[in-house]
Amino acid sequence: MLLVVIAYVVAQNVLTRTVIKDGHEVQYQFVLYETGTASWYGSEFHGRKTANGEIFDKNSLTAAHRTLPFGTWVLVKNLVNGKEVLVRINDRGPFAKGRIIDLSEAGARVLGMIQTGTAQVALYVMKLPQGGEGLPGSATAGSAGSQSINNIKNPSQEPVQRRYKVQVASFAEEQNALREKKRLAEQGLQAEIEKALVNGKEVFRIILYTTEQDLSAVLKKLAELGIQKPLVISL
Repeated sequence: MLLVVIAYVVAQNVLTRTVIKDGHEVQYQFVLYETGTASWYGSEFHGRKTANGEIFDKNSLTAAHRTLPFGTWVLVKNLVNGKEVLVRINDRGPFAKGRIIDLSEAGARVLGMIQTGTAQVALYVMKLPQGGEGLPGSATAGSAGSQSINNIKNPSQEPVQRRYKVQVASFAEEQNALREKKRLAEQGLQAEIEKALVNGKEVFRIILYTTEQDLSAVLKKLAELGIQKPLVISL
């Protein structure tokens, strides 16, 4: 059981929170990652697979983010009412322009944003202590995953690059999408499969995420593979 205890210690862009894990209090630092608009999703996707292969549970404290590694723990703070919730990233999204995170219904309820649908929030990423132990469902210290978490930088410290979502193809059968994803991976293109409903039918889209700097190279590689006009969406 995880419980965030009210222990407000603010040092510039870092929050310290005491988390109760297995009956013991453990302090973690959360580093400001970004601010923006949060949204939420629930019943429509309840029971379906998330991008990391888990079954989505609208009553669990999870969230979707475009780029943070799966298993990352994020403290989400509602900038209007001050409420906070600790969620684990297990899905990709949101894909609506101008939004930075999609919370489960449970997470949205804690933040008091069920009725409004969206809220202005700040995202604070958990920084695992060196040699320390992560929370359940997250990467443990010393693994490749924990290195990704510890090395996340505050994007406000670096030049902001425009990001793009490239829809390579869309399939009615998941197996066909998996084969295309594998083909792209063999060429150095790490794609994701995004599920969507089109005219009441489920489709499986092959998606690449890239930056403005790398977009031309990605499109050139796709053209070499016979994919001439993918759908490019600015995020």
